[in-house]
Amino acid sequence: MNAVLRFVKKPIVARLLFPTLVISLWIFVDGLEISRVFPAPDRVVEFMFNELRLETLARTDLYTTLGISLMRLFAGFAVSMVVGTAIGLGMGGIADSAQGVVFTRLHPWGQRDRSQQEIVEA
Repeated sequence: MNAVLRFVKKPIVARLLFPTLVISLWIFVDGLEISRVFPAPDRVVEFMFNELRLETLARTDLYTTLGISLMRLFAGFAVSMVVGTAIGLGMGGIADSAQGVVFTRLHPWGQRDRSQQEIVEA
């Protein structure tokens, strides 16, 4: 009994058992024919292979859709890098500014105190 429990508690068993149980439940519910929400598992697999072979009636094929998604991903990454770099430079400042461009501009008197100026020059 202890050997069975040790075997069941292994992470690899859970990783294999969960998808097996989900697919088994899916096949069981499809066999009852009470579910009109989910397509049958064999129809899903057939559609996946047809999609890979470019034999579907979709407006664009799988590879075009993947390319569009990757272009959007890289465009979002580029925009975030530009905005993030601008914010970082504004907060961190340029080499001659101890408090950064943004914080220097937001200083209540418009310029740094004498003690801060001495620290920067030192």
